[in-house]
Amino acid sequence: MPGRSRAQDDKPRKEAPTLLSFSLLMTGSMRQGEEAASFAWRALQGEAERGAPPQDRELFLLRAAARRAWELERERGGRPPSPEPLPQALLSRKGRKLLSTHPGLPYALASLPFEERAALLLRDFLRKDYPRAAEILGWDEWTTILLLSRARLRLLSLLGEPLPSPEGLPPACASLLPLLSLRSEGALPREQEAYLKAHLSSCPTCAYLESRLRERGRLLRGLPALTLAPALLGGAGGALLALQSGASTGAVGGAAAGAGLSTGAVSASAGAGISTGAVASATAGAASPSGG
Repeated sequence: MPGRSRAQDDKPRKEAPTLLSFSLLMTGSMRQGEEAASFAWRALQGEAERGAPPQDRELFLLRAAARRAWELERERGGRPPSPEPLPQALLSRKGRKLLSTHPGLPYALASLPFEERAALLLRDFLRKDYPRAAEILGWDEWTTILLLSRARLRLLSLLGEPLPSPEGLPPACASLLPLLSLRSEGALPREQEAYLKAHLSSCPTCAYLESRLRERGRLLRGLPALTLAPALLGGAGGALLALQSGASTGAVGGAAAGAGLSTGAVSASAGAGISTGAVASATAGAASPSGG
């Protein structure tokens, strides 16, 4: 293609596995995952055809895919999809091993509340650091940490761990859940360590939660293995081929341009993030890293 570098032509092929894998886990369905990923890619192409390509492609694509995933979820009445196995033929050996050990993992992920699911996938699946995850989500960093902590606890509970849901915790323990989650991955700020240790010494509930979050950290660290293998994507169907080839229909791009999850706009420059309106109530009363 005249005027394009080889690196530019390779972008869709490199982005397709990550975008499709994120979309698949956000929707819990191969068909709907393909639809969300294709929507995001065509939205990106539509912006480029209008001469306004987003400066941050990753942010644009992930927000657009999440927007379509949310629309599909609303069409299902907020219910998780029917259990549907991940296409193991498209997974690496590590991915297949993870699913053999935890066959209910994709359905458990799809059963998480939408914002919690998005936070967990960005942090534990795509391995984004907290500032970058917060930027993509359009939330502040503390809200991202809070929603992630709830997602981690809820996911382990859904997978059969004898743990309460976030809503079932005593208020004092629920307020400290973000700090427990940070400590379990070695990310708790030093100034919070003594405060939390003192609480753990007198609270068996929080001590147990922290130990289980720490012990099950291997599962969370293994989530990147669910990324579809790039070398195997070629035969996965028309939607994936379109993602890789850069095929575009301007209609979808035009329909999606400029909107976010809460406002209808996907544009990275619009500042709209991934929100369904549930974040404010979820953040109420949680302790912050400053101890507030």
